[in-house]
Amino acid sequence: MRFDSLQFVWFCLLAVFLLRTAGVGWYRNALVAVLNFYFLYSFSFSPVALVPIVIFVAMGYVAILVAKRTGTSSGIGIVLAVLIAVFAWLKHYSVVVFLPSLDFPYATIGMSYMLFRMIHLIVDVAQGAMRTPSPLAYFNYTFFFLNLVSGPIQRFQDFAAQSIQTRVKDSPEEMRLALVESHYRVLYYHCGVLLYFL
Repeated sequence: MRFDSLQFVWFCLLAVFLLRTAGVGWYRNALVAVLNFYFLYSFSFSPVALVPIVIFVAMGYVAILVAKRTGTSSGIGIVLAVLIAVFAWLKHYSVVVFLPSLDFPYATIGMSYMLFRMIHLIVDVAQGAMRTPSPLAYFNYTFFFLNLVSGPIQRFQDFAAQSIQTRVKDSPEEMRLALVESHYRVLYYHCGVLLYFL
């Protein structure tokens, strides 16, 4: 699913409708997980192509638990080094070209954004700035389909607060400003694509 396709627009509209009508609790979190999985799956050839990225993100959750248990800066550093090394190996960076690679095609879409989000959680949880998120909240935050569009610059605390919010109370003026801002973002994106091909 390309970001500039009509399929992406329809997917986003459906996601907004479903999330606005969903209640709070496990149903909403499960719905976000289904939307995230479908969006990620749209970039792969088969379910097997998603296995490496799912294992990578699961390693991030284990890294959070290990970093919290150690609590030392050296423990956090080791956990981050291992996670970044696995990231570099999966992305086939030249630093690790001597290592054997997986012999099947797999999805790597958004892995950089996911890594940044995992690093944020590892550091904040290990330093006691926040509690360890539940596995479902962690996977929803890491795989959230809009982070591929907006980037990783959203803290887990903000994401978690928005995920339990029952209803957004937008005034007509706030909605107008949001539409204008999104219009300019789309225009900026298309200008960037055009400049890329020129």
